[in-house]
Amino acid sequence: MIRRLLAIAAASLLLAAFGQATVGTPIVGIPIGLEGDPDPIVASGRTDARGEVVFAVGPGRYSVFLTNPTAPAVVTVTPVNDAPSMTSAPIRPGRGRVYAVDPAGRRLTTVAARGGGRIRVTLTEAGPVAGTRR
Repeated sequence: MIRRLLAIAAASLLLAAFGQATVGTPIVGIPIGLEGDPDPIVASGRTDARGEVVFAVGPGRYSVFLTNPTAPAVVTVTPVNDAPSMTSAPIRPGRGRVYAVDPAGRRLTTVAARGGGRIRVTLTEAGPVAGTRR
């Protein structure tokens, strides 16, 4: 009887461990967009199996937003022109357009210089965010 209970408990732990995303796990299929300054939405796409979307953009300043995020997430923005990457503060699940912000609460904004370029946005699972339930 005890062996059976232990086997059930072990199986439950394995299912729980593999059934939930862990911190840093790519999030697939979430709509992500770029908003230009001062232009409206310039580009949109969905995250792929690596949690990435790559945008080809013209010169300008761009903010990143998610549409209806379903899990706590972190956004990393990497301009493909060798500029440093930027990582957002944890983003809570929400409805509508939710902007990626820095730890100070300002919109995460990247700049594409003269001639434009490519911007890679990566979305990964964050740890629990205060005020959310899993």
